[in-house]
Amino acid sequence: MVRIFAAVPAATSAGAETGRPCLDQNVIGVYKMSGAVKWRTVRWTTPMPRVILGTVPTVFLHRLPAGACGASGTPRSARRAGTDNDEATAATTAVFNRARYTMKPLPFSRGAWLLVLGAAACSGRTEVTRISPDETVDLSGFWNDSDSRMVADALIDDALSYPWSRRHQQQHGGELPTVIFGWVVNRTAEHIAVNTFMRDLERALMRSGEARIVADREQREQVREERSDQQQYASPESRARLRNELGAEYIVVGEITSIEDIEGNREVIFYQVDLNMTDLETNERVWIGQHKIKKYVERRRSRG
Repeated sequence: MVRIFAAVPAATSAGAETGRPCLDQNVIGVYKMSGAVKWRTVRWTTPMPRVILGTVPTVFLHRLPAGACGASGTPRSARRAGTDNDEATAATTAVFNRARYTMKPLPFSRGAWLLVLGAAACSGRTEVTRISPDETVDLSGFWNDSDSRMVADALIDDALSYPWSRRHQQQHGGELPTVIFGWVVNRTAEHIAVNTFMRDLERALMRSGEARIVADREQREQVREERSDQQQYASPESRARLRNELGAEYIVVGEITSIEDIEGNREVIFYQVDLNMTDLETNERVWIGQHKIKKYVERRRSRG
């Protein structure tokens, strides 16, 4: 059985000097459970609420009549009940905005409390449904995983169908081109995770057997740090050699731009993704990929 005794303000220097409750917004709720006195901090608002909802049963705040507190600030009712010093301290009246309040337990049975807590738990339940990653779900109308997948599929098909890799092999005795993926600049007003479709393109090129892929700038720093550690701690026969990296011959970079046309609750959003592959030695662009997405969004007005 949980029983709320009272509320007392958080201890301050003024309270320590006077021995009486202080004007403080940090109020400690005191309750007794299984014979032990527990303390719980509650943040009051202004004006003081009439009902407190927490992990303990709901209590109402009652204004004490004038003269209900003695010189020590403890309600006389608590002293007459024969409580010990701790419980009497717990029954100290909270003084807030020059008004005295105390908290009394509501006469609810255990079954009533279980019913209330069960209803609260059901009303706040979160439901999660697993769906296929290939399923298209549009909620806000902005860029989402479906757009990323469409861009990746279109650019992969275009990159693999263009003869840039075959030309390189013809010019270099059948040697596969080496490609590194650089940055894709997001020039839209949204947060877009560009790495999702860039990783799909990178994976497709590698699996096609038309190119060799080397680590990008961020990954390269980790690899070099590991290689440096091996020089000091790994055995001579197992450590990776320095200055033996495979240099890239082509780099893939790009950008995402968007145009928004808004009128009332209607909106048209246009996205354009541009990627290009450039020869690092000659600056020649050997492939240019582009994909466009256009959405019409009609937002429902909330009923006021």
